[in-house]
Amino acid sequence: MPDAGGTTTAEAGAARDASVEGRGAWVAAGAALALLGKEAPPYVSVPTLRVKKENLLSALKQVTKEDPPNSLIKLCADKCF
Repeated sequence: MPDAGGTTTAEAGAARDASVEGRGAWVAAGAALALLGKEAPPYVSVPTLRVKKENLLSALKQVTKEDPPNSLIKLCADKCF
């Protein structure tokens, strides 16, 4: 039975499972790079963040280690710190 957004429980479960599998693939890729003596890109190992509009820009900077693009800063109109 679909929820209010039209998503069924099975669809939501499949999306969650795909997300977990995707994270596992990144972990495996990072481990493989480490075994080869290479560094994984910084976005492979990121902290778990609860991102809301209010902290979007700071969360993006924390993950990418770069300043957010000016186009995103402009879209936020000083409401995404």
